[in-house]
Amino acid sequence: MGLVTKEQDEKRPSQFIKLEDKSKLILFSNLYKAKTHFLKAKNTSVLCGGEKCYFCDAGIKSRMEYFYYGEVDGEEGIVRVPASVFYALNDQERVLEIDKRDSIWIISKKGSGLDTEYGVARGKEAGVPTISLEKANVKLTTALDIYVKNLEQKYKEFSKEPVADFDLEEEIPSND
Repeated sequence: MGLVTKEQDEKRPSQFIKLEDKSKLILFSNLYKAKTHFLKAKNTSVLCGGEKCYFCDAGIKSRMEYFYYGEVDGEEGIVRVPASVFYALNDQERVLEIDKRDSIWIISKKGSGLDTEYGVARGKEAGVPTISLEKANVKLTTALDIYVKNLEQKYKEFSKEPVADFDLEEEIPSND
């Protein structure tokens, strides 16, 4: 590891690799998605309960989260892809008639929090992947099945609390 001289640049470790401005993204897996609610009063997310969801009924907006197993700037792992990036990748895949896993994608990021705006540009060909699609899918589903199970547990825990305990005017944070 070594000596760190720019201590303020250190970031808290996360379960997911974050996309920053000028990040180079390579996708190895298929998509994994989960519908969640962000509970601002608890500063946590819970899984959406579906048709009879306690939080939907309480007026707390849901969001779709998109995940891939991939590589960001040389770091391999689970990548939470913001919705705007996911749809931009799909659009470029459709228009260019390519597979999004065959390219390196350059991410532009402006702003922070709810004001974050992302852009996507296709870089060069990704080359031969370091992991097969099947292995990447297994790694992704193994990690995300646990993540979703934890979100489901939080849903069970927090859905027992009165609706008044939650800030119903909350805004959904971006997935950055």
